[in-house]
Amino acid sequence: MYGAITITLRGPALFRILQPAGCVRTGPADRSVCSSYCRPRTHVPLLPTPYTTHRLYTMDPSIPHTVLITGGGGFVGQQLASRLLTGDHGLKIDLLILTDIVEPRVPPHVSADDARLVRVKSDTSVKSELEKLWEGREYTAICALHGVMSGGSEADFDLGMRVNLDATRGLLEHIRHSKPSRPPVFLFTSSGAVFGGPVKTVEDDTLPAPQGSYGTEKLICEYLVYEYTRRGWIDGRSVRLPTVTVRPGAPNTALSSYASSIVREPLQGKPAICPVAKDFKIFVTAPSQVVTNFVKVLALPGKRFPSHTRTVNLPGIAVSTTEILSALETVGGPEARALVTFQESEEVRRIVDGWPGFWNTLRAFDLGLEADKDFLSAVREYKAELDAGRGASVNTHKLPFALLLLAVLLGLAYHYPNFETPFALPFSTMEDAWSTGLYLLALADVPELLRRT
Repeated sequence: MYGAITITLRGPALFRILQPAGCVRTGPADRSVCSSYCRPRTHVPLLPTPYTTHRLYTMDPSIPHTVLITGGGGFVGQQLASRLLTGDHGLKIDLLILTDIVEPRVPPHVSADDARLVRVKSDTSVKSELEKLWEGREYTAICALHGVMSGGSEADFDLGMRVNLDATRGLLEHIRHSKPSRPPVFLFTSSGAVFGGPVKTVEDDTLPAPQGSYGTEKLICEYLVYEYTRRGWIDGRSVRLPTVTVRPGAPNTALSSYASSIVREPLQGKPAICPVAKDFKIFVTAPSQVVTNFVKVLALPGKRFPSHTRTVNLPGIAVSTTEILSALETVGGPEARALVTFQESEEVRRIVDGWPGFWNTLRAFDLGLEADKDFLSAVREYKAELDAGRGASVNTHKLPFALLLLAVLLGLAYHYPNFETPFALPFSTMEDAWSTGLYLLALADVPELLRRT
């Protein structure tokens, strides 16, 4: 149904279709050349485009939807699941599958007894586990939020490629071969890390030039999402996220996570280190705002996107380190500001210096997406979560020391083949075990867990 169609045209009909703007030739018999691109062709390959193939394919608010969220154990995945199940967005969610490499917890504000929520432990980079997610189900929307962040991708190239690129392509291929009754809406979370070089202001059509593994992997996936959309296999939309801050919980491996750390830790009375200069600018958005824009992008008809792309830069605001610390002091007082010290890192600076400090997101505004009012609101939002007991670096959802010990054992078993663990490890390969160990360590606030033990 969605395969390539080749139409053979000859003579005047072909000439009229292919004649470039400004061409002075009078017809196919006129062999004069007015430009190097004005050359006759005889075969015109036609493929479905977002405007034709997906005119009717969108998250229709009048029908119930089955939604899959990969990376559902992460902060943004949890917030999106909570909004879809509890928010006033006009979409009917019949079933929501929340999956991650460890079983995701129940999202905030969602009842554990909500029959619409199914939490699944699954490694989507493994084909057999991916197939289980499709057993007896057809998804109308898929949100690909899984990923190894920028710092982790740079430190472990193979892990970054497997999770960020291979798992996403495997997901797209599985959708393609499952032959759904209609293409599902596919939301892919990309990143501002696709940009780099001398560009300091990003426009909608700025040429990406990633300066690290993470941005490269994300950019490749953007092209795949568009290609699979062009061929009619999905109704894709890729959203490039600014730095999401302030994130609760423990620091992750994103190089931009300092923007959350220098607010989150001081508001809890803990010291924080800032690895960039005071005048360094970063483009950010608050967690609640990014989730609001996610839901809007999911509900958008495909025809709202330009025919040449399915990628949109999400709105945000540009703030300097000084402005971040000023907002911190406004909310937490001078004592919180005093807990931040500067210790510039050459490794971090080398990569983040290539990130543009401002995005001009006109396409996003045309699509009805919204930007944050100011950074102070984001800090106050986090403080409210903290006061409610939901934003601390270590809370009841954090891993106990036993899981930290498990992560260490997994690492030892991977690096030393003769090392015998005191119990059997439920993994098919040691690569799976090592990846799980890294994930557990990333979730744990290691210094705090050691202090409390």
